[in-house]
Amino acid sequence: MCRAAFNVSCTVNLCVDFENADQKLVLAAPVQIPSTTDVEAERLQQEIFTAAEKETPADQLRQLTGDVSAFLAHHPLEKFAELRAIHRVLAGLSDRVDTVELQDEITRLRKEKSKLARKTEVESIWSLGSEATDELRDQAAKLEEQIRSLEYEKAGLERKVEEVAVKQNDSILTMKMDLNEKLLSTHKTYWNMIGEVRGKETESANKVKRLEGEKASLESKIEEVTVERDSALAMEMSLREDCRRARDAYEDMVKVVQNRAVYRQLEEQIKKLEKDKEELERQLSMAAFEREEEKDSAVAVAMSLREQCQREHEAYEDMVGQVRDRAKLEDKIRQLEKEKVGLELKLEVANIEREEQKDAALAIEMSLREDSRRLHQAYEDMVG
Repeated sequence: MCRAAFNVSCTVNLCVDFENADQKLVLAAPVQIPSTTDVEAERLQQEIFTAAEKETPADQLRQLTGDVSAFLAHHPLEKFAELRAIHRVLAGLSDRVDTVELQDEITRLRKEKSKLARKTEVESIWSLGSEATDELRDQAAKLEEQIRSLEYEKAGLERKVEEVAVKQNDSILTMKMDLNEKLLSTHKTYWNMIGEVRGKETESANKVKRLEGEKASLESKIEEVTVERDSALAMEMSLREDCRRARDAYEDMVKVVQNRAVYRQLEEQIKKLEKDKEELERQLSMAAFEREEEKDSAVAVAMSLREQCQREHEAYEDMVGQVRDRAKLEDKIRQLEKEKVGLELKLEVANIEREEQKDAALAIEMSLREDSRRLHQAYEDMVG
């Protein structure tokens, strides 16, 4: 049973020794009864295996990890090596689950933060509207106070008229009519002013909404320009790759060709192609520079539109406090409309330049492909 040498005195016979005459029974070593700590370690290990086979919730997994940690803390490091290894794996999984839950919680908090930011922005807009309404109410209260004071003056004058009705009947009637006309004109002025303020407020709000929509459309156009710029860069990279392949083909062709005349002719063609390539690279660099300028101009247009919205918003806030400066407000609105027309013209010019650059890039690509085709044809003719 054993191929290596061993000490006979250390062996234990597990069967009856029939070679001896007395046939005495040789007892085996006593069976060791497992201790309480071994039983507890076996139980914890079995619970870990059960948790791995089933879908255990995260809180139960953490509790099981804590129980194993508390058990292993009371025993030396050299005992229960297998349980300690399983515990390290389980602790790593628990940490990973905690990290995933923490990331989910961070994502949820960020979403709530964005919702709160949008809600705060809406509340700020409503607060601006409420401030304008409060100012209108203050003006209405002042006008009503003036009306009440005029009514008090009217009542006092009517009492004076009654006292001297006999002597100054004609003058009293004239004064009463003047007071009535003054009261009616005050009422009319008050209501006209309120209607004018409400109309201006509605008109300014509509203009602000329209400018915000135009701002969003311009931002989308800027994104389209950026996408087209990326596609042009990709086209430039593909053209550079074609030039590199043409140069590699030329080098292979030089190794194969032995005829000096054909070699010189191909060398002249390659030099010409290199000059064409340098010219195309220069044109591509100029086109890239123009695209960068176009991007900068588009960003400047977006910034000017943002500033225009800000100015429109400030004009709206100043308009409520300066109702009587109607001429100044109309001049400011006309100026903003002129600026808007200028920005639209700039955007159209930028679109036209972008189309021209796109056509130039397509022409360059067709030229490079034609040069590559001619070079490949010359290489095939030379090999043939």
